[in-house]
Amino acid sequence: MLFFTQPGSRDFIALSIGAALGFVVVYGLLTLQFWAFWFTAVYELMAIAYELYLLTQPEYRNLHLFGPLFGILLSAVTLGYIFLDRSVKPVFRRSASFRVKNEGEV
Repeated sequence: MLFFTQPGSRDFIALSIGAALGFVVVYGLLTLQFWAFWFTAVYELMAIAYELYLLTQPEYRNLHLFGPLFGILLSAVTLGYIFLDRSVKPVFRRSASFRVKNEGEV
């Protein structure tokens, strides 16, 4: 969506920041960094807050209403997965303790 917005607009700036943070989240999740679990939670909560803000704007009426609603749904699914699936959180806890243990053995 970043490529379809006008540079310098509110949406362009928000989407640019979101894209940069998104790359950080993806890197952390793919490499199982210990900080990635909570960073993802904060990122998704910020995404929901921004999408709710967009719903209050007059230009997001009628057909444009589906974009923010879809974003809220995807963020809610992500939050539900990382918090409700019991197999997710321990992976990030173990990877952090595993790295600390292995670094101490050098």
